[in-house]
Amino acid sequence: MFAPLKPNRSGKVKSWRTIFLMMLLRSRRWSDSQSGVTLIEALVAVVVVSILVASVAPMIALSVASRVQARRIGLATSSAKSYIEKLKSTAVPVPQEYIAADLCSLDAVAAPGSYPPTDLGTLVDTNNNGFSPADVQDLVIQAIRSPSTCTGGPECPAQQGYQVLVRVYRADAFRSTPFPTGTEQTANSFIGTLGSPDAPLAVQTSYITTDTTTSNDYQAVLSGC
Repeated sequence: MFAPLKPNRSGKVKSWRTIFLMMLLRSRRWSDSQSGVTLIEALVAVVVVSILVASVAPMIALSVASRVQARRIGLATSSAKSYIEKLKSTAVPVPQEYIAADLCSLDAVAAPGSYPPTDLGTLVDTNNNGFSPADVQDLVIQAIRSPSTCTGGPECPAQQGYQVLVRVYRADAFRSTPFPTGTEQTANSFIGTLGSPDAPLAVQTSYITTDTTTSNDYQAVLSGC
């Protein structure tokens, strides 16, 4: 059934047991060599993945920062519009801060020099956990109005109408001095960074009128522009 064993060069005949052990040993050596190649490939894969992660991580961080800043700007814009609508509906009082000059100089008013603002509705709690200057999501509104040309008392500006300039800052910009000095929404507010707290997130202007505002009142406020 089996072929007869042939003598080797030394003239000795190998037994079947010896041949089986030699084949088993060769098989193990081949398996060990294959596992060594697999280990090298695994190490190479780890290095490649590490390089990819290191190259992608800054892009992910930039994307997250862009989304955070975009959300802040969106909230600031909505807060400015909401505040202006409240002024129009007299839900909040006329801004106390005003400039004794023509309308065209409103944008020259300095950033808030004190904290907190005293006008109602200027502290915005965006996450319903109470306003705090330590909350990076909360906002502070600076409202400046044009001067009134009438002399009818505190209600006169609301009756005559006025131009209002609204700037919205991050609340955490007022956590410590110095307070913000920027007055214009800078271009870097839209770049993929968290932006500078020194600059307002949103700036809007509007003309507030009532049922008693006349065309002469409107022209008086806009005179000189």
